[in-house]
Amino acid sequence: MNQSLSDDPIGSAPFALSLIEGFLLSGPAGRLDVSSAKARAMFAHLALSPNMEQSRERLAGLLWGDSTDRKARASLRGALLAVREALGER
Repeated sequence: MNQSLSDDPIGSAPFALSLIEGFLLSGPAGRLDVSSAKARAMFAHLALSPNMEQSRERLAGLLWGDSTDRKARASLRGALLAVREALGER
């Protein structure tokens, strides 16, 4: 499954996501590394969601449902930071 993120809210640069045989995210400079498995899962889930939107509570529950609410939200913040860093945001 290839998902074009050309209408990307981060900027005008096109991004592409392939979920065939793994996770491959690329941008104008080439492959982008999202090393955390949960961050990759979160990114893929958002890319496949209508309007690329999900609530923080939903994401935390999906990915860290076996953790306390506080720990799940902290883990979500870490995953969001990992994705932002991979996209070149800081």
